[in-house]
Amino acid sequence: WTPPDDPNIVVTAHYYEPFAFTHQDAAFLGANAPHFGREWGTDADIEAMHQDLGRAAAWGREHGYAMQIGEFGVNERVPLAQRARWTYCARYLCETLGMGWAYWGFTAGFPIYDEQTHAFIPAMLGALIQQPPGR
Repeated sequence: WTPPDDPNIVVTAHYYEPFAFTHQDAAFLGANAPHFGREWGTDADIEAMHQDLGRAAAWGREHGYAMQIGEFGVNERVPLAQRARWTYCARYLCETLGMGWAYWGFTAGFPIYDEQTHAFIPAMLGALIQQPPGR
């Protein structure tokens, strides 16, 4: 794929790896929903995310395009602490690697906002706006 020759192009990609974690037990996948079977967040998990997002950032630099991870998130059936940890790591790495980002979901499926309480889910809001260590 070759983007148009235009200095104002931003290339965007989605990120949901590992899919078996981000989509585990997702209601909308029915019987096809994966089950990760363990907590996410080992050093190897974080390194894999860094490698994945690093490849996207490197591609953008190599080709002269700004990069955005325009959709990422973890579905609501994953325990909240795990969702927040993965989300924080993805957001932090995007920023560290110089990429823009946009979280997928506001309420349904991958929520950061609770429609019942009319408030942000504190752990998810924190994962998206906390300043990285050292900033």
